[in-house]
Amino acid sequence: MLAELFAVMAPVFFGASLGYFWIRLGYDYPVEFVTKLVFNIGTPALVLAALGNAEIDAQSFGRTMLGTLLVLAAMGLASVLMARLLGKNWKVIVSPMMFPNTGNMGLPVALYAFGKEGFAYAITVMVTVALVQFTFGVMMISRSNPLKSLLRTPTVYSILLSVAILLTDTDLPRWIDNTVDLISGFTVPLMLITLGVSLANI
Repeated sequence: MLAELFAVMAPVFFGASLGYFWIRLGYDYPVEFVTKLVFNIGTPALVLAALGNAEIDAQSFGRTMLGTLLVLAAMGLASVLMARLLGKNWKVIVSPMMFPNTGNMGLPVALYAFGKEGFAYAITVMVTVALVQFTFGVMMISRSNPLKSLLRTPTVYSILLSVAILLTDTDLPRWIDNTVDLISGFTVPLMLITLGVSLANI
C-alpha cells in the first residue's frame, strides 16, 4: 500500500522539488511568463485533450460538475460561519477554504492514482472550480464584472468546445488532437515546478 501511495505522490513531490531547489540555488524563474503560458495556452489545451477523447459521457460530466458545485457551496457556507465565530473578515477565510488546489496539485495526483479515466473526472472538477473562481471569486475581491473575466479566459472556450464534443459524441480531427495533446504535455509539469517556486518564495 505504501509503495502504491509513493508511486502516486513521488511525481508530485519531485516535480515541486525541482522548482523549490531551483529558487534556493539562486536561479531565476519567470513566474509571470510561465503562469500566463499555462493559464492561456497550456490549460485550455489540457482540458480539450483530456475531455475531447475522454471515456466520460455527458451525464457523468454533469453529475461531476454538480457534485463539485455542492462541495464548493458547502465549504463556502462553512467558511462564512467560521469567519463569524472567529470575528474575521469572511472574504479572507472563504477563498483559501472554498477553493482547493485542483490544478498543480490535484491533477497529477489524480492522473497517477486513477489513470486517464480518472484524469477526465479530475479535469471536470478543476474546470468547475475554475469557473466558480472566475465568477464568485472575482466578485469577492473586486467590483469588476465577472462576465468580462470569463470572456477573457481561454479555458472557458475550451470547456464549451469540450462539452459540445461530449454532447455530440464527435471526435476531434487528428491534427487538432495531436496538437493539443503535444501542447498540453507541458502544463502539469510546469504547474508542479511553479508550485515549488511558490513554496520557496514563501
